Amino acid sequence: MLVRNCCLIIKEKIKNAKRVYKITFLLVLLFSLLGIVLVMFSEQKDEYVQKSALEVVELSNLIRKGYQNRSDYWGLSTESLIKNGIVPASMIKNNELINLYNKEIEVGNISGGMLMPGSRSFNIIYLNLDRRECVDLASYKFDEKFWLGVMSVTISHNDTMTTLNWSSEPLLPINKKQARIICRNSNKIIWRFE
Repeated sequence: MLVRNCCLIIKEKIKNAKRVYKITFLLVLLFSLLGIVLVMFSEQKDEYVQKSALEVVELSNLIRKGYQNRSDYWGLSTESLIKNGIVPASMIKNNELINLYNKEIEVGNISGGMLMPGSRSFNIIYLNLDRRECVDLASYKFDEKFWLGVMSVTISHNDTMTTLNWSSEPLLPINKKQARIICRNSNKIIWRFE
């Protein structure tokens, strides 16, 4: 009887051990799959952020190229960019300039209006960015050539504006931690170029 009870106890422990092993195996498999999905999502997000940032670079380069034979940016506006074919057709939707986030872009003065005679700088304005989009673009690691043409970056939401430049804190370029402090739910980023 004692041997039989011992055998039953051993069988039960083996059965429980197999159950624990199966559960552990399934948990390890589940977390592995979750990790793979997160890495893939992170890589796609990083690629999308990079494409969005490079869109700003491309747009600034196209504007400079379109105005290279002029003494200033007089007449530059979103409307003139579209009308004169300076921007790619892929960025135009319903006669508006649209970014990869499918949100409106304005070009011109600080409020997106046409630049006047003698204007030596222009603004590219990304409107209605959510907090994540704002943080990603404001803290993007643009190359040195891009930054050489940037005079300032302003991030605004509601009635608050934070202008970042080369002479006052926080200095350009900013990192993600600084961008998280500045960006809110509905943001406008204004890149001011020479």
